Amino acid sequence: MNSKTESKNLSEALLKCARCGMCLPVCPVYRETLIETDSPRARLALIRSIETGALNEKRGYIHKIYDCTTCMACSHTCPSGVHPDELISVARTMVCKKPFPLQKIITNNLISYPGRLRNLMVPVNIYQKTGIRRLVKSTGVLDLLPERLSRFDSMLPKTIGAPIYRGEKITFVAEKEAKDCVAYFPGCAQNLVFTSVARSTIEVLLKNDRRVFIPEGVVCCGMPHAGYGELEEAKRLARKNIDAYEASTDEFIITDCATCGSTLKNYDSLLADDPVYAPRARMFSKKVRDITEFLLKDISLNHNFRKLNVKATYHEPCHLGRGQGIKEAPRKLLREILGVNFIEMNEADSCCGGAGSYTLTHRQLSMKILDRKMRNLKDSGAEVIITACPGCEIQLAQGLKRSKQKVKLMHLVELLAEAYRG
Repeated sequence: MNSKTESKNLSEALLKCARCGMCLPVCPVYRETLIETDSPRARLALIRSIETGALNEKRGYIHKIYDCTTCMACSHTCPSGVHPDELISVARTMVCKKPFPLQKIITNNLISYPGRLRNLMVPVNIYQKTGIRRLVKSTGVLDLLPERLSRFDSMLPKTIGAPIYRGEKITFVAEKEAKDCVAYFPGCAQNLVFTSVARSTIEVLLKNDRRVFIPEGVVCCGMPHAGYGELEEAKRLARKNIDAYEASTDEFIITDCATCGSTLKNYDSLLADDPVYAPRARMFSKKVRDITEFLLKDISLNHNFRKLNVKATYHEPCHLGRGQGIKEAPRKLLREILGVNFIEMNEADSCCGGAGSYTLTHRQLSMKILDRKMRNLKDSGAEVIITACPGCEIQLAQGLKRSKQKVKLMHLVELLAEAYRG
């Protein structure tokens, strides 16, 4: 959530909507259903009804504010300057977790605590590495489980490595003396699930003459909490991360997760009303860089690549392109790697339908949005699809299975690390 949009100014912001319909063709949900109540302007009318008390919660319409993927496409299209994604975030704090009580348990009692998340990954690793997963699939046990439980298996990557970070401070040093040191924000997904991405990020930074430091006490960025209206918990996590990185004198805080980066850069507005943390949050947010942004804008990139010879396309994460305004850097990096034939996919910046837990809570809609993405991927003729967000990676992996496309899925830093080797 962006707290620049205060609840007290909600009415004024809602009334700016001219109901022109410019948001309709860019909304991934409306585009699939063609139902007016699934449009951004209809959600704004719903929020107005919630705010004025005209809507009876028992009628069930409140669920509609959770149908939005918050991809920000409508906000970037609106000629009146309305930001429906921000208003929806405000509305979710007003009805916080009434539609999804299980989500509150997961975010506040699991994701908020890195140690619990790491412990959870122990049985997951056993499930993957001992052959139990193959056995379960071959016997059809998954088909007997409730659908939402069986989906978790399809969302797991093929392999999960050991986490690079366990809560204690750690420094990674290259073979030769580095020019400077940068701090790294590992993120929950990269550290625990997409461990190869985290390792590739560190490898790429080392190849570019940087020491890499992770301080003690890093926690979740807070986006899962803010996304479902748990704003106070998001603020608590933001304060802990500021405390963790504040002692570091490093000029930059690097992230390889589009969602984490967008959230960390927004700490200044998230904590704008906190007299103690507001100035500290501003300093923190100024230091945050996406890895692609850092490599192209803040340093002189090491071009000592080996030739790869691949045909690649790029899926632009919403939290990177629209959330952070980083559109050209990933594409430029792909063009600069020797032997990469970059192909721009149609609707590359369109939401893939992952949207955090959306693929679980709104399965049918999520898959329809994903199928459109997979059709565009097939039309591109690419051999590799590149992205820069773990949530998108989870969703795209499901899409490749559904569409039976033999296309390799990689995070951009994995491709960069591969180009640096040899």
